[in-house]
Amino acid sequence: MVQENIEKDILIKMYKLMVTSRFWDNNIDDMHAKKQMIGMSPHSGQGQEAIGVGGCLALKEEDYMVPSHRGCAHAITKGLSLRKLTAEYLGKATGISKGKGGAHICDPTHNILGVSGIIGGALLIATGVGWSIKIRKTKQVVMDFFGDGMAGQASFYPALNLSAAWKLPIIWMCENNRVQQFTHFEDVMGMKNIADMGKPFGMSSIIVDGNDVRAVYNAAQNAVNRARKGEGPSLIECKTYRWRPHYEGAPETRTIEELLEMKKKCPIKKLRAYIIQNNVITEKEAIKIDENIMLEIKDAAKFALESPWPKPEELFEDVYV
Repeated sequence: MVQENIEKDILIKMYKLMVTSRFWDNNIDDMHAKKQMIGMSPHSGQGQEAIGVGGCLALKEEDYMVPSHRGCAHAITKGLSLRKLTAEYLGKATGISKGKGGAHICDPTHNILGVSGIIGGALLIATGVGWSIKIRKTKQVVMDFFGDGMAGQASFYPALNLSAAWKLPIIWMCENNRVQQFTHFEDVMGMKNIADMGKPFGMSSIIVDGNDVRAVYNAAQNAVNRARKGEGPSLIECKTYRWRPHYEGAPETRTIEELLEMKKKCPIKKLRAYIIQNNVITEKEAIKIDENIMLEIKDAAKFALESPWPKPEELFEDVYV
């Protein structure tokens, strides 16, 4: 159930952040098509913006966030610069990881921990961070985002088990978009809901509409509050749908009819309609917000395109063993 008393400034922030993520994703896809990116194809998060925005808005600046694929909405909400994010995707020296990370977003200054190149690896990283918080006795929490494909990995069960056994301050955020790269969820998973997998560990486990940012925000807030009070982890399964292929240029395993039907559940249109109908902003104000955000996206793209490449001699810098 979505509570109706979310502050107006939070609702407006939700809208701005989701639109920023959507426009940024669109622009990155366009830059990729123009061959302005090297070495990688972007993993678009279009259609899933409500989860990263709703989840990360429930966090404080000092809290940790572990992103997964399609993590731009999450990173932008946590405070990552659009300029640095765009430059990183283009492999430029002005990127957040000096162009060496690409889509594997990492920004320790905002407590954004790196995306693991190993599917399921971030689950164990988040468990370690939760244990660290408990040892240091801070009031921080860690929010880990993972796709439905990670729930089939061997690391999933020990991560959930230890977080529950030790009452770690972790919020497990599952972005179930129903397709694991090219494999459909129902073809390889023996249960209907990933949230059910937390129940044997005695963990608070719920399902929310991942296309409703207010529902995601409310669930995340409740889970964060529980974690801060020492009540242990929560598993939140956000049912959603990604609009683009697994990566740009990848073969598509879904039908056009299915894609068009799911696009009717656009999280941005859903929130926009709500805030206009409830007099949070006017249609004219929403249009102006969109226009201003597009200018920010263009500025970030210009900054990235004009930024220098990393120097060859920097190849082995910032590498740790």
